[in-house]
Amino acid sequence: MPFRFFPSPEGEVVNAYVFFQPGTPRAQTKAGVEKIVKALQHAETQLGSAPGELAQLVFTQIGRSGNSVGDERAYIWAELPASEERDIRTHAIVKKWESLLPELPGLRYVFIRELRGGPPGRDIDIRLHHHDPLVLKQAALEVRNALETYPGISRARDNLHYNKEELLLEVNQQGAALGFTNSIVGQATRGSLEGLIAKRFARGDEEIAIRVLQPRDSNGPSLLEEVELMVPGSKPTRFVPLTAVVDVVNQPGFSTIRRIDNAISVSVIADYDDNAGNPNKVLQALALKMLPDLAAKYNLDFSFGGRRQDQRESFGNLLLGTFIALGL
Repeated sequence: MPFRFFPSPEGEVVNAYVFFQPGTPRAQTKAGVEKIVKALQHAETQLGSAPGELAQLVFTQIGRSGNSVGDERAYIWAELPASEERDIRTHAIVKKWESLLPELPGLRYVFIRELRGGPPGRDIDIRLHHHDPLVLKQAALEVRNALETYPGISRARDNLHYNKEELLLEVNQQGAALGFTNSIVGQATRGSLEGLIAKRFARGDEEIAIRVLQPRDSNGPSLLEEVELMVPGSKPTRFVPLTAVVDVVNQPGFSTIRRIDNAISVSVIADYDDNAGNPNKVLQALALKMLPDLAAKYNLDFSFGGRRQDQRESFGNLLLGTFIALGL
């Protein structure tokens, strides 16, 4: 029999994470989520069940998906009957629902997963470490493509998601000639936009902070045009517009950047079929050539997390316990 380290029982809850383009109105997100829920009802019908027979309890949450907040995202929770009370397996429901998802304007992607119990972690969890998130994203896409070529692998994904666009401020030649650095610009811009704490004092058991703010007539990216920075070391003091000493670059930002040991990390995870055998064989095959070649190409480090890490630690403790027992 193939080895499987702590296989999880079949899930009885299915979650769907819905992501539209940044800036999508809340009403459009809600209308799109309603169509995705209808697709679940159609999936029940095509699987030979009445609507509401498989997905007994469905609720949606608009404006939040996991730890991310925004009107362009939503979360769907569908609770199924106990696995021993139905003949249709959960993974079949997920695949049918995915195949019936509608084409919606502005929809980035919908991620549907089966919520399983048992020990935490996943059978396939590959972690990449580098200092540049853009490099990690490109490397994660290559790992995902490689995983999809193995039988039993489905829904390969990573946890480095693009979110709303961000503005990068870089000191240009004129700003550098005046003595500006990225650190000076960052601190001064933060103080101008968010205010500075002028004084702190104690009142009873609490600490009171007095923050000085500038009145603003607008909000958003156009607000940067109103920011003025003090020229470092100028006597008498001179001010210049922020846009005159920096270059503003627009690029997609990431919703969450995770760090492990001061290095940015991304996890590439995937689902593995229950009857596909030992998932460690997939990881061993990747560790022989694909991952070392990827590490050399992007100058990054990789490791295995999830169940593979738990298995390594558990077997290491067992080996240590064996020697202690023999010694006693």
